[in-house]
Amino acid sequence: MRILTASALALLGLAAIPAAAMADDRCPRVARDAWMPMEQVVSRVQQMGYTAEEISRDDGCWEVEARDRNGVKVEFKLDPVSGALVTRQGAPGAPAGQAPR
Repeated sequence: MRILTASALALLGLAAIPAAAMADDRCPRVARDAWMPMEQVVSRVQQMGYTAEEISRDDGCWEVEARDRNGVKVEFKLDPVSGALVTRQGAPGAPAGQAPR
């Protein structure tokens, strides 16, 4: 009985890990009023050579769903203050942070 109780408590402890602990920590935690405005994010995405389809706030980053010049879907995260590229998925021909060829 004692082993079962200890196992059950351990499982409950794992289930209680807050979602914030699993959040993406690559973006700085800054106040929302310090974030670059949406218009600047759209401009940054265009400078990178993409057309934004959806931009949202996620895990302390700007999260962008976009398409490259060839119509390939890409997803990436930008630093909320500087607009620097944090992560990117998709468009395998384009180096991270640079416009696709």
